[in-house]
Amino acid sequence: MQQLTKWIKRKLRRPVREWQIAKSYRQPLPAAMPERYKPCVVHVMNNQLKHGGLLDRIKGSISAFQIAQQLGYDFKIYVDNNSFDLFKYLTPKDASLVCSSEELYLNTKLSKPLYLNDVQLTSAANLLHQFRGKYRQFHVYGNQDYTSLLQPQLSKEDYGKYWSSLFQQLFQFSDFLVAHAGAKLPKNELPLVGVHSRFMGLLGDFQDVNNATIDSASQNELLEKCIASVRQIAMENAACNILAVSDSARFLQAVQQDATIHDYA
Repeated sequence: MQQLTKWIKRKLRRPVREWQIAKSYRQPLPAAMPERYKPCVVHVMNNQLKHGGLLDRIKGSISAFQIAQQLGYDFKIYVDNNSFDLFKYLTPKDASLVCSSEELYLNTKLSKPLYLNDVQLTSAANLLHQFRGKYRQFHVYGNQDYTSLLQPQLSKEDYGKYWSSLFQQLFQFSDFLVAHAGAKLPKNELPLVGVHSRFMGLLGDFQDVNNATIDSASQNELLEKCIASVRQIAMENAACNILAVSDSARFLQAVQQDATIHDYA
């Protein structure tokens, strides 16, 4: 019975979310619009839904960008600065990538809202099929990386290079981010090895959207295993600086303590 309930919730999640989003699409039609137009995919981040953190938002933008490329559509990003100013950290490479409030058509006759968070699609054709219809804009509400679905031929190495190239086509680091990140980086010229650890609230120091929890003993065990892994990476790269990045302040504090004890930086 429990499995059936989960299956029903999973099947209903997307239509319910899209119905909730569409309720706000009651903007009057513009007085005059050009008859000829090129459809545009817009990655919408206005906190109507939970978009996740910075990396989740980047993944959503890159996925939407790839979809627009494959369909030959234009692409833009809409950010509601009142909720989270993505452009404070990442500056669009081109001003044409930014969708203003005036350019965002919140009317279901002109735009199709698409909820693509936690949606399991089996093929690129299935994904791209969602973007059919005589709409001027397709609004993507999503934070998933669909690169493996859209580019299944890529090797692991090529995947990283391709993803990096897409990021660089869309964004550059803002002056604000460069200044603050630079203050955290070592001043020497040694190579840098980054370690990214995401705990999604499992260590109990914050609550993530999925509300995942484990008991105190399991938290300590997980923390010890992850610290040991960071230490091993540091020892194997003794001639490098180690940069630990995480969503858990508890983990970062533990890494700092372990680095002091075992003399790695």
